Amino acid sequence: LCLRRLPITDGSFGDLAESLSHISRLDISDCCLVQEGSVIKFLKNNGATLERFSASGCIDAITDNSVKEIANLGYYEENEKSDDVFVLADKLNFLDISYAKQLTDEGLNAFKDKTIPLTHLCVNGLSMVTGAGLQWPIWAA
Repeated sequence: LCLRRLPITDGSFGDLAESLSHISRLDISDCCLVQEGSVIKFLKNNGATLERFSASGCIDAITDNSVKEIANLGYYEENEKSDDVFVLADKLNFLDISYAKQLTDEGLNAFKDKTIPLTHLCVNGLSMVTGAGLQWPIWAA
């Protein structure tokens, strides 16, 4: 689903995020009206299938909280012996969170000790991030 540079409101994207599931690719780059909560809702509904996520220039959408959600993408799997078990998703291979002006090392620290099959990671223009935080998504790949 490519919404790149569309003037979609946060409310409209939130409605989409609530109703869509099983999306493997989403591009909301430069959709400056989309907010953090709607992105988190989308990630929760599509975590098991998401392979490619582009959100370059989404200043209010890509924050520490939404990146923590990305680092913890997954789904619940039925378990015969007890309650459902949370399984980390293993499909995300492309992530572009460039120019996320609110993202800090704290959000990127969520990638610590994770293994994610990223083959493309775009982190241009992260002005609030240092090498200390940037190491975690790089090592997770």
